[in-house]
Amino acid sequence: MKLKTSTNVSESADLAERDITHMRRAIALASQAIGRTAPNPPVGCVLVKNGRVIGEGYHRKAGLPHAERDALANALNDTEGATAYVTLEPCNHHGRTPPCTDALLEAGIQRVVVGAVDPNPRVSGAGLERLRVAGVEVVAGVCEHQALELIAPFTRHMLHRRPLVTIKIACTLDGKIATSSGHSQWITGPEARLDVHRLRNHVDAIAVGAGTVRTDNPRLTTRLPDDSGRSPLRVIVSTRLNLPMDAQIFDAELASNTVIFCAETNPRVEASFAKKGVEVIPVGHGSGEGVALDIMLDMLARRDVMWLMVEGGTGLSSSFLQQGLVDTLRIYQAPKVIGADGLSWAGAMGLRTMEDVQAWSLKQVQQLGSDIRIDLQRT
Repeated sequence: MKLKTSTNVSESADLAERDITHMRRAIALASQAIGRTAPNPPVGCVLVKNGRVIGEGYHRKAGLPHAERDALANALNDTEGATAYVTLEPCNHHGRTPPCTDALLEAGIQRVVVGAVDPNPRVSGAGLERLRVAGVEVVAGVCEHQALELIAPFTRHMLHRRPLVTIKIACTLDGKIATSSGHSQWITGPEARLDVHRLRNHVDAIAVGAGTVRTDNPRLTTRLPDDSGRSPLRVIVSTRLNLPMDAQIFDAELASNTVIFCAETNPRVEASFAKKGVEVIPVGHGSGEGVALDIMLDMLARRDVMWLMVEGGTGLSSSFLQQGLVDTLRIYQAPKVIGADGLSWAGAMGLRTMEDVQAWSLKQVQQLGSDIRIDLQRT
C-alpha cells in the first residue's frame, strides 16, 4: 500500500509539473496578442495527447477564432481524448463566435486545464460547469497569477468600464524627469527606451499633456528593431486646445490615429484639427482647472481602450494620481542625479501627513542596461 501511495503521489506531482509547463506555453502564446484583441482578452491554448503537443493557438483579434478553436484548427492529430490547456475559462455563450465549450466537446477533449476563471460575473464559472456536466475533467487555477496578470486590462475594463491606467516614468535617482531648463534626452539608456517601445506595443492608447507636446514634440509611435510593433491610439489632454499645429503628432500619417480631449471648446481651432483628421472631444472641467479625466476614461472605454499608458508630463501624471485613477506605475530609474532644481515626475499633491500618502506594492524589479525598471501597483 505504501508503494502504491508513493507512486500515486509521484504521478500526481509529474502531472502537475506537466500542467504548469504547458500552461506557461499557453500564456506565452497569448502574450503575442497583448494589445490586439480588445474588447476581448488575450488567450492562448495548447492541445496535448499522449504526452505530445498536437496543436497550439491563440486569439489574435476580435472577430477571429478564439484560442481554443485556433488550436483545434492547427491540430496535427485526432483530438479525441486530448487535454486542452487554456489561459482563460472557455466561453459558453454566443458572441462574435460560437461557444468554445461546444468546440472542445465536439473535438472529444477529455481534460481541460484552465489558468484563470472568467472575471465577468455574468458568465464566470459557466464554461467550466458546462464541461464538467458533459463529463470532462476540469482543473482550474494552474499558473493563475500569470494568467490573471495577462488579462488585467480586460478585467479592469470588464468590471469597472474604464481602462487600466499605467503611468510610465523615466527619472533619475532623485525622481527628476528633466533639468531646470526642461532638457530630458536622454535620462535612461537604450535598453530602457527599447522596453518602453515594447510597452507601447502592448497598450491600447498613450496619453500625454499639452505641455509635453509643446516641449518634447513627440511622435508617440512604436519603434521596434524588427518593425513588428503597432502604434496605439494617441491621446492628448489639453484644457484649452493651445497646441502647436505643426507638432509631429499631427503629421498626416499620425493624425488619423490621434484624439484630443479638452475642457474648453474653440470652434475655429477644432475646425483646423478636423482638416488634419484629428478628432477633438470636449469633456468639460474635472476637479480643479483640468480636463475631466473620469469622463475621458469612460469615453475611451467605449472605444474599447482597455489599457492606457500615461507618458507625461508632471501635471497630467499628478492629476491622475490625485484623482485615484492610476492602477500601476512603471518607473525606469537611471543612476543619475539632477538636484532640487530639476523637474519632478509628480507635482504637489497637498498631502500633510503620512496617513494621506498613497501606498504602492512592488510587483517586479528588473535591470535594463545601467537602469532599473520598477513595476508597482496600488495596494
